[in-house]
Amino acid sequence: MLLTAAPELGLNARQVASKRYSNKDQQGQALEVWDAIVNRVVTHVSVAEQDANERQAFYRDMIEIMCERSFLPNTPCLVALYSTFLTRSPASWTTPRLPP
Repeated sequence: MLLTAAPELGLNARQVASKRYSNKDQQGQALEVWDAIVNRVVTHVSVAEQDANERQAFYRDMIEIMCERSFLPNTPCLVALYSTFLTRSPASWTTPRLPP
């Protein structure tokens, strides 16, 4: 459940997200669009918050930040955070370059 109206991804960004970050079916076809990828990652990371109110606040804030593309985790985080068997997420996160 996304709580913000995100700017739409351009064609190239949609293709990259589909090919690199989306979960795939057995034929290798993408199963997710950008909003679903963001939801998957933020849902997984938010479980680190023990307090339910803090978890909801973190979820809401991170969804907004990632949908605005103000902050994005690195590729291993976007790719790996789908497995229910994964016990911890990659430690490194990246931020977009700021204009000069």
